[in-house]
Amino acid sequence: MSSQTDRINFTEITKEVIRRRAGYRCCKCDKTLVGPGATTSDFVELGQCAHIYAAKPTGPRGQSHLTEEQLRSPENGIYLCNDCHKLVDGKLREKKYRAEQLLQIKSIHEYKIAVEMGNDVMPLNWIKSVKIEESPNIKVGTIIDFAKTTVLYGSNGTGKSSIIEMLYEVLSSSILKRWNGKRMKAVIDVDNPVKYPVTVTLDKIVSYLAGGCGLAIFPYQMDVIYIRDKERPTEVKDDLQYVAEYLGKDRNNIEAMIQVADFSNAVMVSKAEIEEVRKNPYRECRIKVWRKDYNTGHEWKLQQLSDTERSRFVLDLVVSYLSAVSRFRPAILLIDWGNIFSFSEGLIGQYMRLFQNPNMNFQTIIASHTKWQNVEWSGWNLVDLNNYEIVEDW
Repeated sequence: MSSQTDRINFTEITKEVIRRRAGYRCCKCDKTLVGPGATTSDFVELGQCAHIYAAKPTGPRGQSHLTEEQLRSPENGIYLCNDCHKLVDGKLREKKYRAEQLLQIKSIHEYKIAVEMGNDVMPLNWIKSVKIEESPNIKVGTIIDFAKTTVLYGSNGTGKSSIIEMLYEVLSSSILKRWNGKRMKAVIDVDNPVKYPVTVTLDKIVSYLAGGCGLAIFPYQMDVIYIRDKERPTEVKDDLQYVAEYLGKDRNNIEAMIQVADFSNAVMVSKAEIEEVRKNPYRECRIKVWRKDYNTGHEWKLQQLSDTERSRFVLDLVVSYLSAVSRFRPAILLIDWGNIFSFSEGLIGQYMRLFQNPNMNFQTIIASHTKWQNVEWSGWNLVDLNNYEIVEDW
């Protein structure tokens, strides 16, 4: 038997953070785990701060990509009662309770606690999991579990882009040309407050089945932003049209997004304004940008920025939009990263931390060729599709 000295334990301060964020209740069964003790000055605590990724290399769910510091962090802890801890870590349950599922269970529970406290939080309605039942290019039986922030990574042909594209089609009740004549069938499970999972069939049209009812549209309203390389324009003409093509949205939508944008959480942009430079024979607009990383009094035209800097503007605008709209309805950001963002790993890390921020109340799902070695991944669900196993007993 290995000794306890090779365990990576939580500090007492970290345990207290995990307990308090859970409201001293089990994240899985919601049982209250702290209360009166034997005397009037005593209390009893029955909960345990469990590791999501294991405290030891041989533990349930392993240690995956995490460093020792990340394994000790509050993001890697979940508060459970004794019974649920045994279920989650028991050998017979290892496959059922994967790390990504525990991350999602924890997120849902902390959301519920925040609502009970009266905090101004979003109406949660995120994608929980997808099971592939029929597909031209993804292994049948594959199950992908999603957390608040998820990266699907793998080499070409592993299906990461197809999954992102399928989610967009499902959520927007549309079908892209790529799938014409190709049959795709998947079961989409959507979290609280949804009562029913949704069975989705892509076969020339998109159809849905939820609670025994056949539907023509996805039954749960969400705001979805889908960023992909093939939509990115190659040159700047009218600035509003450039951003509209980048995000696959209407030009007027982009104008409204910029006018009300709050860039306080942005990585590069501190402010943006629209300047009309032509009215006839057609309307032409320019976008002026003020940057956090330069003299705040200096303005930049969007056309003056490099391709990478324009991409940063677009991403900052999306974050501003989704952080605002997710206060009122569920919101999801889908990114097929590919070659769309030519960012350094340092810059990528800044955006990954931003997406993971608890104040960013939207779900983020990214498809990428790599998981970027030097990025802080605490709290992220990383799905390696190169070695992904088919789960039969779903």
